[in-house]
Amino acid sequence: MALRCSSLDTNELFHGDLGAIGQGDVCFVLSQSGNTRESVAALAHLERKGAHVVLLVGGPGSAMEIEARRLNEIRADAVAQEVELAGTAP
Repeated sequence: MALRCSSLDTNELFHGDLGAIGQGDVCFVLSQSGNTRESVAALAHLERKGAHVVLLVGGPGSAMEIEARRLNEIRADAVAQEVELAGTAP
């Protein structure tokens, strides 16, 4: 089995590398706020190309969260407490 893996930012994506994404590809999209115009646009392009998008976003209720087709919410603060990360344990 051959796997192809790439790392793209929104600048690369909109300046020619969108063609590297195809139908059925799995894309992990990370955004702190989930509201950056370029990131919201990137999400829409990836979904139009038929890619499967896994969205990791820090801003609850963000534009990207609203645009996502399916949503499974995992609260980062709850996960951090679960694994007892420094500065988050009660």
